[in-house]
Amino acid sequence: MPPETGKSMKRLILMRHAKTEPWSEGIDDFGRALTPLGHSDARRMAEELVALSWSPERILVSSARRARETCAEVAAVMTGEKVRPMESLYLTGVRGLTEAVTQNDAAGTLMVIGHNPGLHDFALAILREGGAGDHQASLRLHGNHPSQIIPQLGQHPTTTQPLLRIHPTVEVVEQHSTMAPTNGI
Repeated sequence: MPPETGKSMKRLILMRHAKTEPWSEGIDDFGRALTPLGHSDARRMAEELVALSWSPERILVSSARRARETCAEVAAVMTGEKVRPMESLYLTGVRGLTEAVTQNDAAGTLMVIGHNPGLHDFALAILREGGAGDHQASLRLHGNHPSQIIPQLGQHPTTTQPLLRIHPTVEVVEQHSTMAPTNGI
């Protein structure tokens, strides 16, 4: 179950790591690096967030290399955020993400940089808890994606971000989704 927020309006940014080198025999999944496109996409996503005035006060980031490199690109664009690497975010699910967000509830705008399927499942759990009772809620979550992404809605492509503004009653009152424009899924 997603966390209940405090008394004030909260913002939660869920960001999947940027595009990585493919996994292959002999490459440790935890140590996979971003591609050059992944680096530029992550930086563009941070610029988009700044343009939307969605700068996080705190960033929780998986300790996997691809997530840390994504975070480094984000932090290069934004100022003032506190980054907290968390080994527990590596391939975690809804329960682990709920615990991480709940433990960092003091931040007005919190960003989590991690992995699918956990981030995707967590976003859907927040929507369900916030009253989005119909099965098309994920389509609305992804409503700002370009049309070529529509067939991929079952997953968050790399470097996508559902942006949720959460009311104290856990009602989702604002939804955005941004994506780096050159991201190849």
